[in-house]
Amino acid sequence: MEQIAAYRSSGVLPAGSQLPSIRSLAKQLAVNPGTIVKAYNELEHAGIAVSQKGKGFFVTAIEQIASRKQRENELSESCQLLVQQASQLDIPFDRLIQLIQIEIKHHDKT
Repeated sequence: MEQIAAYRSSGVLPAGSQLPSIRSLAKQLAVNPGTIVKAYNELEHAGIAVSQKGKGFFVTAIEQIASRKQRENELSESCQLLVQQASQLDIPFDRLIQLIQIEIKHHDKT
């Protein structure tokens, strides 16, 4: 759930993108399909995804007029995911900060 929310807020999953089927994602993650159903239902409840009967789940658009607090919350979710990934990859947090600073400089040039 957190990854899908973070990918949505970062634009990796644009609005209208179809999420993997329950069965295929459960197989890929080696979890019970019921777990995926619960996660997808929570994503739908949070307004991050929408189900289309017989077609699956799709990413919803981020409201253009989202409050600053909502935008900060979505960014915070992305940051949490980034910190978790750095930890899993055994990247020291000071190096993570350096990498972020490099990306900010790169972004400022574009």
